[in-house]
Amino acid sequence: IDLEKRSNQPLRSKNKIIAFNGEIYNYLELKNELKTKGYIFNTNSDTEVLLRAYIEWGSQCLEKLKGMYAFAIWDAQEKQLFCARDRLGIKPFYYCKKKDSFYFASEIKGLFAGGIIPTVNERIVFDFLARDIYEHSTQTFFEDIYVLPPGHWMVVTDGTIKNMASYWDFPERVKNT
Repeated sequence: IDLEKRSNQPLRSKNKIIAFNGEIYNYLELKNELKTKGYIFNTNSDTEVLLRAYIEWGSQCLEKLKGMYAFAIWDAQEKQLFCARDRLGIKPFYYCKKKDSFYFASEIKGLFAGGIIPTVNERIVFDFLARDIYEHSTQTFFEDIYVLPPGHWMVVTDGTIKNMASYWDFPERVKNT
């Protein structure tokens, strides 16, 4: 949204750094709400609003977001990575854990560019070819490469997923309306 150099990613605020793919549609409303809490903004980007929303509300910021997104926020003080994906999974979030390292990207080829060697996941290929199903698990066509499900967040510490949870479930939302 803000094409100025100051909005380039990764964007940093205090001890947190964000990498973000997507768009937050209600970022102006969130920005105004955060301004009433004393936040000062240096850009006109939805990325900065998202980062400050996380600083203010933690994982609860996801309840306030309207948009399509996948993002990761590194907390240098806590030494943990918070990752999230939009409710319907419009923006992808792929990840791979190898030894003590955790890799993530919005495209699988980004993981390959980071040094992950592609190995075929025969079970998922079989499911696709024989049963015409693919997106029924977090696995992908490649071994050890997973996708964060829509409407989920996770926390990674020391290269290990410590917590993964759903923050939004379409069937549950429909049932409760």
